[in-house]
Amino acid sequence: MDDDDAPRLFTGRLELIAATPALARAAATSPATLGQLLACEVPRGWPPELLREHEEHWAVQLEGDPRLVGWTAWYIVQVKPAVLVGSIGFAGRPDGEGVVECGYSLVPKFQRKGYATEAMGGLIDWAFSHEEVRRVRAQTYRHLAASIRVLEKNGLSHVGDGDEPDTIRFELRRP
Repeated sequence: MDDDDAPRLFTGRLELIAATPALARAAATSPATLGQLLACEVPRGWPPELLREHEEHWAVQLEGDPRLVGWTAWYIVQVKPAVLVGSIGFAGRPDGEGVVECGYSLVPKFQRKGYATEAMGGLIDWAFSHEEVRRVRAQTYRHLAASIRVLEKNGLSHVGDGDEPDTIRFELRRP
């Protein structure tokens, strides 16, 4: 699969582009190359803090199994002007119960503009377009009120504690 075959979603102000092996490798090694491949500006501060540790992992995963395209990272690009604002994605294909776990991170200067809410809505719709997906799950820290609000605006409900200390879990069942 080349980058032109990557699944793409349009949500109004945003384009979400699924990571391919080449995109993920560029994200892990060269912001300039990533910008060329995505045809957008990559702002200073890329990758966002919560993504730094994941970029190499996604590149290795996708290089090993290109069928994971769509089930790992998606790049969030503001359409006008074309700027990479963050990343959203899944922790892998649906598990045996049809659950996918979603997470996201935005470059700080693009936070609090509704982009995370918009991107998550598009990605949830994409997930539920796959018959095997029964639930979308996400986790966040208890003190991150803005992240909690993004989840709630997208219909996810608090269902308990998360996997890590001081985290909570949210879920949305297939409509």
